[in-house]
Amino acid sequence: MLIKEKNKLSHQSYKLRGLADHPIHAEHRRSRNKVKEELIKAKKNHWTEYLEGLTQESIYTANKYITTLYSDGGRTSILVLKGIGPQGTLIDAVTNEEKSQMLARTFFPPRRRKARYHETLSTLTPQNPSHPSWRKKFAQR
Repeated sequence: MLIKEKNKLSHQSYKLRGLADHPIHAEHRRSRNKVKEELIKAKKNHWTEYLEGLTQESIYTANKYITTLYSDGGRTSILVLKGIGPQGTLIDAVTNEEKSQMLARTFFPPRRRKARYHETLSTLTPQNPSHPSWRKKFAQR
């Protein structure tokens, strides 16, 4: 609700941007600051609740959250991939090996066999060259 109100005030403030002394600008600034404070408060409450609910096993995850930098350290992370298996069933690729195989099959399908010279000629020549419809096409030219 606060964000909608802030967005409405932002729109009104923008429309009246040429009037620097208009009270809508101060109201928009107060609303924007209120939303920012509420977001900070919500994040703090969520973090506190998370820490209070830690188990012995998940304390290491919390430690990882606290000690790592904001980036992922250059580690690539691909979520679980969903695809269609050989029999047409849905499969999930969870491990890195499964994911790499699925991506390889998707982006690099198997090569087609090159046609030999005599196979190419047989596809270019008509199957029944004496067929009347085939003759008509060339006779009209």
